[in-house]
Parts: sequence; C-alpha cells; structure tokens
Amino acid sequence: MKQQLRDATGPQGAVDVARLLSAVSDCYEASTSLAMDVLRHPSTDAPTGQPASLSIDLLDGLSDGVVLLDADGLVRAINSTAGGMLGLDVDRPRHSLIGKPLQACLGQMEPGNDSISESALKDFIANPSIEQQDVHFSAHMPGRGGVLLDVRCLDDGGWMLILCEASDLCEQGRLLRIAEEEYRSLFNNAVIGIYRSSFDGKQLRANPVLVQLNGYDSEEEMLPAVNNIAAEWYVDPTRREDFQRELAAHGRVTDFVSEIYRHKTRERIWISENAWIVYDPSGTPLFYEGTVVDATDRVAAEEEINHLAHHDHLTGLPNRFMLLKQLREALLRPHTASSVAVHCLDLDHFKDVNDTLGHEAGDRLLIEVGKRLRASIKAGDILARFGGDEFTILQYGVRQSSDIVALASRIVATLNQPFLIGENQVKVGVSVGVAAYNGQEPAGMLRDADVALYEAKKSGRRTYAIYTSAMGEALQERRALEDDLRSAIETGAFELHLQPVVDGETGEPMVYEALLRWDHPTRGKVSPARFVPLAEESSLMVGLGDWVLHKTVEAAAYLPPGMRIAMNLSPLQLRDCGFVERVQAAMDRFDIKPDQLELEITETVIMSDDQRTLEALNALRDMGLRLALDDFGTGHASLSYLQRFRFDKIKIDQSFVQRMVDDPISAAVVRAVTSLGIDLGAAVVAEGVETNEQRDALKREGCNLFQGYLFGHPQRWEAMLGVPH
Repeated sequence: MKQQLRDATGPQGAVDVARLLSAVSDCYEASTSLAMDVLRHPSTDAPTGQPASLSIDLLDGLSDGVVLLDADGLVRAINSTAGGMLGLDVDRPRHSLIGKPLQACLGQMEPGNDSISESALKDFIANPSIEQQDVHFSAHMPGRGGVLLDVRCLDDGGWMLILCEASDLCEQGRLLRIAEEEYRSLFNNAVIGIYRSSFDGKQLRANPVLVQLNGYDSEEEMLPAVNNIAAEWYVDPTRREDFQRELAAHGRVTDFVSEIYRHKTRERIWISENAWIVYDPSGTPLFYEGTVVDATDRVAAEEEINHLAHHDHLTGLPNRFMLLKQLREALLRPHTASSVAVHCLDLDHFKDVNDTLGHEAGDRLLIEVGKRLRASIKAGDILARFGGDEFTILQYGVRQSSDIVALASRIVATLNQPFLIGENQVKVGVSVGVAAYNGQEPAGMLRDADVALYEAKKSGRRTYAIYTSAMGEALQERRALEDDLRSAIETGAFELHLQPVVDGETGEPMVYEALLRWDHPTRGKVSPARFVPLAEESSLMVGLGDWVLHKTVEAAAYLPPGMRIAMNLSPLQLRDCGFVERVQAAMDRFDIKPDQLELEITETVIMSDDQRTLEALNALRDMGLRLALDDFGTGHASLSYLQRFRFDKIKIDQSFVQRMVDDPISAAVVRAVTSLGIDLGAAVVAEGVETNEQRDALKREGCNLFQGYLFGHPQRWEAMLGVPH
C-alpha cells in the first residue's frame, strides 16, 4: 500500500484523489484475494517437528501486516511485515505462532483512543471464534506506536487481520486533506465555469464563475433554481439533445458553442462547453462534468469576420462569393432553378467621376448606386457588388421574359437619373447584361450575363441586352481571334504599309502614313477595323503598338530628306509608363531625327483629360516630334481642347470628304475645319479622297493636302521606299 500511495502522489506533493482512494481499496482487495489463495493451498515446508503450516512467501510481498486466522480462531499464517510490527525476532520467530490462538501474537495490543469500544478489541483478541462482522480498530503496541487494525471475515469462516502503522494512516489523511484543498482551490478560483449536472437536467455543482455567469450570487442560490437545463438555459432547447447525443457517441464534447440565457437575468449570451461523462468503478454513468467559458465576444468577432468575407466593405452589399453561394443553392432546388436570372451591371463613365471629382466622390457615388438598386429590386432578390463599378443582381421568381425586361429597364431608368454628390450633380448611366437559367452552372450564368453586358456596351451603353446563343458564338469567335492576335504579336506576323499624303498642286508625297496590315494564314486579310479595337479591349495594344513603333522608325530611316512618316497612337500607349522612353530608344537605335516622325491621335485622347496622357504628349512635343489631330469632327471635342493643346496638323475625317460634293452640310464642315486650321496655323489634310470632284471641291474650300486612293493605295513600306525586301 505504501508504494501505491507514493504512486498516487505526483511531483511537488500534488495528489490524484481518485487514484489515492483507488489505491487503498485495491490494496485491501488484493490482500483478501491473496489470503484466500494461501488458505486454500497448504504448504509442507514447515520446520521439521513443527505442525504443517501455510506458505507465506506470497504474503511477505505485501507492505501491510497480515495475520490469517482459521474458523477456530487459530493463527494459520503471519507475514514478515506483521512480525516486525508485533516485535517478533529470532527468539520468538513467526512460525512459532502458527496454530496458536490470536492472543499469543496480539495479547499486548491495547485499544486506541478512537476504538469502537475499549473492550471490543480485547474481546476479539481473547475469543475470535465469536461471530464477528468486518470491523476496524485503532490500537497501539507498547513501545511501537499506533496501529490501524482492519478485521475482515473470510468466506471459510476465518478472519484476515491487516495491520497498518498509524503513521501511514496519518499520511493518508494528510494527502487527502491536501487533495481536498487543491480541488477546492481549483474549483473556487478557476477563471472558467465548472459544473456538475444530472442526466435529467438538474444543476448539481457550480463554481463561483459559473454562478456569476448565470446572474446569481452564490451556489446555494443557484442550484435549487435550475431544474431543467434544456428549457431554462439554452435559447434553442434542442441544443441539449445535441449535447447529450454527442456525449453518448464520443464520451465527451469539445468546444460546444451555444446561445444561452443567463439563468437569473435571462440575458442572452454565447458560451463554449467542454464536458464529459463521469462513471463509477463498475462503469455505471453517474453525471456530467464540464467547463464553460463566455464566448460572446468570440462569436461576435467570428460573425464580423464572416460578414467581411461575404460582403463588400464599402456598400455593405453581398460580394461575389456570397452571390455565387446563393446562386448555387438556387440552382440546386428544382422549384427555383428554372425561375432565376442574373443581371450584370457596369456603370458607364464611372472613371470620369473618379478622375474629375476624386475617389472619395466615386465611393459616395457607388454607395448611392447601391441604395437605388436596392430600391429597384423586389424583396428576396439579391444585389451584390463584385468590385469597382460592377454590380450583379440575382432575380428570383422569373416566370416569363417580360419579368427580366421589366427589371432591366427599371435599372437603366433609375441609374440614368443624375446623382447629387456633395455639391456636384453627377450623371452616369449603366449597361446591363442578363442571362436566364438554361441548364448552366452558376459560373456559366455569370459568364453568359457578362457576354450580354459586352453586347449592351457595343450597342451604345445605357441599355440592356439579354443573352442569346448567337452572342455566345460571337464571343467564342472573338476569343479565337484574340488568341490569334496574341500569337501574331509574339511572332511579328504583321506588315507595315505606307500611304502618301500629297500636295494637291504638285501631286508629290509630303508625308507617309503608316498603316498596319495582318494577313492571317487561314482567316486571310483581317481588317484593322476588326483587330485594332480588339487589341485595345484585350490589353494587347501596348505590345502591338510597340511593334508598329519599331517598324515605323525603321522605315523612317530610309526616307528621303525632308520627308516624314506619321504613326497613329492609341490612348493605351500614351497612358503606359515608359512609352516616351521607348520612342526615344527606337529613334536612337535607327538614328532618325525628330522631324522624320509624326504622331497622330484622335479627339478621344485629348477628351479623356488624363494627366498621364497630357504629360506624355507634352514630353513627345518637347522631343521635337510633330503632332496631328486625326479624324477631326467625328468625336465630341470642344474647341477649348485646341486652345489647351497645339497641333501641327488637323485631318478631316473621310466621312465628310466623301459626302461633301452632294451634301451641303458636309461641305460646310469641311469649310469650317479648313478655316479653323488656317487660323490656328495648322496644316489641314483631307482623308479618303477618291475622285477628282472631291479633290476640286476641297481646293475650292482652301484645302490642298490630300490622302486617298485617288493619289495612291497603301503598299508595303519596302516597296513604297524602294528598299529591297
């Protein structure tokens, strides 16, 4: 028993109470079992001439003293520990007591102060044959200190006496007191709630933290008040069933999060529980024990994180992830799948608001757009912001195409109305692409709606388009062409052609305009009107523009003295960082002078009022390059732009030139532009001159620089300049 007590005592005096109590019980059970084995198997190893005795080898292994009596009250065995406690030695060996009455070995034992009675011990020692039940005596041996004597009745009518020194008993008591104090300190001072509850929902124990969490002042006040944990504690009573189901399945629950009421105040909070089932030694479940922590702040933080993960931080609307989740769930339900539609929205000219009023104004506009859109949809529909100026609506309950048209029209109408942002009235429109469910996956519906949105933008914006299979086919063709264009840029599969701009009097070339041509191996000749806009929309324009730049500068190196090559610039090139430096590097590489190169831009470039664009144009002019305004009259440029930025040349768009002979209005435009150019000191070029009548009419209006088929078709630059190919 001593060793088992030591095993139950951990480092630094810590005590495992359950192990300690188990150790005491186990020792007595083991002693009893061993004693019965000894009594059932007589030994023949007694000294010669002595009565046959029982082997005590097994009993000698016990740390407690053991004396065995038969039914007649005679000593049948005594182990070495008992011999030592009773003062036996060589002169009086243990085996000399075998067969003697109990009084022969315990006659000197006196009752202790807390014995059952003063005479009970002596009566038993004097006459152990009397009927006796299990009993415990406190005794002492003269000169040897206190003894705990435990008497147990055996099945054969005999007795087993177990002797333990009183010092061991005191040590057990001390350990038990330490264990109790440690348990009580842990229970009362823990920073988490600790409880014990019955299977039928009563609270059996609660430490101070749990008492306070439930709004009470003491455990004595709380325990009688809690009679049905499921109904009185959990906001959702079924959580108790979940709790018990998990405990039954796994023996414990971990981080079981639930919303509960503070029992006394009925305030709602969130908690996290860890719990387990407590069993008795036979394996019978007794009750639940567990811990509780307040998880209200944690749940609130998790909800905030979840909200941020599923919503746009600026408008508070659901984000792309959330809308896709809702769309996926809708398509999984047969009764809703066939009645949903997706509307993809893109604000028109939103960038202009950011550029002119600043990003803060742009953010306020997006918030107001979200409010208007929320008011435009019916309850149950979902409005999400995908980022930037892109919004998406998931429309439920679509029964016929008119339902889709009604919502799309309402969206266009409401966003066409001006917004008041601060002191500024802002006008933006919206383009809407719609896709109805037709067996697609969620991503497929969004893709189809995006295709329809592209069609709406192509149609002039501020309108809507509903997806058709023809749109999908056109998109596939566009993507195939985009792939071919990307490959052509990588391999340089283009040709640079030149078309002359001639003096109307002499017919001599004054300038050559660089024109890009693409002869595809399977598609044949692809018009620039088809692939140049695609390059701009797909961000391939910078790479394509660099190819044209290098070829144009290379061709300029072969020009006769006094001649120039004009090259068209895309707005994307001018906004690209490093473009000006690349122009200078190309000129340095082919050793051409600035007056050999002319750059043409359209009205839309200067209309954008982009600071980076204006800085690039000024830098190019500072390098000595000439600038021309191309296709003048087709855009919406104000004359104020011509005041802010000086051009060396103005080119009249061919649409006016080719109608001016029969159309007085077109003739008036040509006359006005020519006069404007002369007043500004800029050369004026008429594009698209194809007949003598057009040439003569232009001369009458004062224009004398012509470009068109009447004066020459575009040719490969090598052929035009006489360079071997």
